[in-house]
Amino acid sequence: MSDPILSIKGVTKAFNTVQALRGIDLEVPRGRIFGIVGPNGAGKTTLFSIICGFLGADVGEVLLDGVAVRTNKPPPNGTLSILPQDARFLPQMNLGPQLTYYAQLTGMNKTQAVDEAKRVLKLVGLPEVFNRTGKTLSDRKSTRLNSSHRY
Repeated sequence: MSDPILSIKGVTKAFNTVQALRGIDLEVPRGRIFGIVGPNGAGKTTLFSIICGFLGADVGEVLLDGVAVRTNKPPPNGTLSILPQDARFLPQMNLGPQLTYYAQLTGMNKTQAVDEAKRVLKLVGLPEVFNRTGKTLSDRKSTRLNSSHRY
């Protein structure tokens, strides 16, 4: 593969006697979206933590856009994203500030982030939920579904 955006070579990680990763090799082509799937305990979070620089590998190398990933030196904002299977909104906090915060994590300033949060909510037909809490999303009486909207 030529010029991968992510290259993982021989990554191994153990926590005391638990071998979390053993000799992981992976290359992700530039411009692709990829996922890491597997059962609980398979090492997905450990691998992602190493890719992000949160943890160091015991052995091996991770290159992100050709640059070696180092522990406690995260990649630039907007380079990586994660969507855990149990991702959800905080139930007591308004959705607008939550979406704004997530957009700021990608490197947007606050004004850009607010605009993007509003744009995305409008795109999915839910602009009215910006100032509502996460717990109201599952309330059928308070959430209008727009069946005419095409995605």
